[in-house]
Amino acid sequence: MSQDDKIRLVTDQFQYLDFTAISELLENSYKLLNQNLELRDPNGKLIVSYPVIDVPLLADTSYQVLFNNDPEKGEIRKLTLDDNHCLTGLPIMKDNDFLGSLIIADRTPGRHNTSMKEFSEEKTAERVKFYQCITDFIAIDYTAQMETISLSEELANRYEELNLFYKLGDWLKEVQEIRKSMHLIIENITDTIEGDYGFITLPGKDLFVESGSLEGWNEGNDKQEFLKKLGGELLDIFSDKKIIILNDVSRHQKLSSYFPTSLGLISTPITINGLRLGALGICFLPGHYTRNFNTGNIRLLHSMTEVISILLKNIELYQNLKTFLVAVVKCLVTAIEAKDIYTRGHSERVNHISMLIANSMDMTLQNRENVNWASMLHDVGKIGIPEAILTKPGKLTDEEFAEIKKHPDRGYLILKPLHGFQTTLDVVRHHHERYDGRGYPAGLEGGKIPLHARIIAIADTYDAITSDRAYRKCRPHEEAVAEIERVAGTQLDPEIVKVFFNMIAAKGPQILNIKNIDDNQRVKI
Repeated sequence: MSQDDKIRLVTDQFQYLDFTAISELLENSYKLLNQNLELRDPNGKLIVSYPVIDVPLLADTSYQVLFNNDPEKGEIRKLTLDDNHCLTGLPIMKDNDFLGSLIIADRTPGRHNTSMKEFSEEKTAERVKFYQCITDFIAIDYTAQMETISLSEELANRYEELNLFYKLGDWLKEVQEIRKSMHLIIENITDTIEGDYGFITLPGKDLFVESGSLEGWNEGNDKQEFLKKLGGELLDIFSDKKIIILNDVSRHQKLSSYFPTSLGLISTPITINGLRLGALGICFLPGHYTRNFNTGNIRLLHSMTEVISILLKNIELYQNLKTFLVAVVKCLVTAIEAKDIYTRGHSERVNHISMLIANSMDMTLQNRENVNWASMLHDVGKIGIPEAILTKPGKLTDEEFAEIKKHPDRGYLILKPLHGFQTTLDVVRHHHERYDGRGYPAGLEGGKIPLHARIIAIADTYDAITSDRAYRKCRPHEEAVAEIERVAGTQLDPEIVKVFFNMIAAKGPQILNIKNIDDNQRVKI
């Protein structure tokens, strides 16, 4: 940190101090010495004086003359004003840091241009020691207060950081989508550190998320490409660095062209197994970095990049598990439909309509995923039903229908050992319950039936009516809608039926036919 930065930092800290004890010291010193005394900050601004006077002893230009050399040498300075007045200036130092100065009005006639050597010889050792005791007391009082303030700020920062970890941990239990997760992280880090702008860049994953805005940044159509290049540039810089700390990014040869103004920047790499994937950065507007750049914040950023790395690993594992589950589901559905050529494609069609309804109800990501799996697997229990019953062209006997009614419970038992399908178990088991309580296998009614099962029941009913079965031909859309309207409130949930009808009215009945929808238009989680 340069001397100018140190002075700016100390000057900013003066506003937090209590000068009661120092004022009393100056008052007692005045009574003892009969000399005017002033305390000034490193830039020469008057902080405390005794006696209190309207006109300071020194103008700004005179102060610069008094301390025109490096104050870190700790030398006593003297400035002759006229034949009857001269000023003595003592720098207040702490660990080689210039904290300010003590100015003393010395009435010593006829001492023009007195050298420091002459001044020291003429003043008694006691007087010099007394001056130095005053400055030592001020330095000790200042340092003690700043340590107290620093400790309070550190405790407050640690609380904010712990609170941030708690909130993110709670949120990220539910959030699996990478972009949304990264947005949550960068928004909260930027707020906690009180940064003006924050970003996370993962060039390999084509991802850049930001919090806040910078006036003048490239807002054109190529902004994303522009920011991806920034991410790549940061990765190159991190090849031999663990952190970037810049008081003024405009002075950095590689990064200056990416920022619209002079900014402070802290940036840390995001790594997985030693491989650098991207970077996290916090920017501060000019003048803010002296307040905000500290070791606590740097430690927080390092901790957050570790959280991001763990999150990326978990998302990758989650995606791999999801891919595996999709393969399992396809195998199970294929096994079901291989037994009954008349219901081939039924699970896929029910899944499509169920997801349309779930999306129309603005369900959360987790709920939509549950609907997705449950609707694909709702008939998995039919694997245990003899083909002769499934494909019988005529009316089923009571015994045969009793066998059919076992498939929800069988589906439950088939899926129960598979950890990935735990949230779908009750939905699969209860998708044949009726809203009036006359369904099977448990006779649940109304809101006691799982919501997702009530959604699937509507999709299942629609497809059963509009598809060919062994015992009858398919019926048109209009008849299916009329039948669903007739059984709303008895067999089906009337509120979800309203959602279903509103969706058809808004998008047209053709949306229900999966054959009319290409892969880009398919409902996605």
